[in-house]
Amino acid sequence: MQDVQTLVEKGCPNINRKTVNSGKRLRAHLQLDEGDACGVCVLRGSCDRAYVTLKDVESAARTVDIVRILLNYALDPVVGLSKKPLGADVVEASAKKMLLELTTLSDTNIDPELQRPAAAPVARKAPSFQYVERDSSRNVEMKRGDWMCPK
Repeated sequence: MQDVQTLVEKGCPNINRKTVNSGKRLRAHLQLDEGDACGVCVLRGSCDRAYVTLKDVESAARTVDIVRILLNYALDPVVGLSKKPLGADVVEASAKKMLLELTTLSDTNIDPELQRPAAAPVARKAPSFQYVERDSSRNVEMKRGDWMCPK
């Protein structure tokens, strides 16, 4: 958790919407102040989600959030440069440590005795049907993807 905190407490690695939301979810999970992270982020001037906090339903952190942040740091073009932002060495070390741990875990066999996490049920709306009058004498049931030719 300390390495995750190191990765997200100084802002996001880029301004991609998914990356920013992943950082926000991880900060919410770690109970870090979003204003503090955005305040020190070097990208805050060009980020349209700076200082925005997620709603409670959006703030559940997932494994994909960690992977997304890690991959953005791994693919960062400034990693190899000699002039790095202050504190970049600590972030880079945490990212390398977590990537190594992720690689090690992906090579480990899964214990069949472990319970799989229950997936949250997806709330689906009942399909809505529209009745469009083609002729004045009959109604036709329209389904999703159907269309009427104007000619």
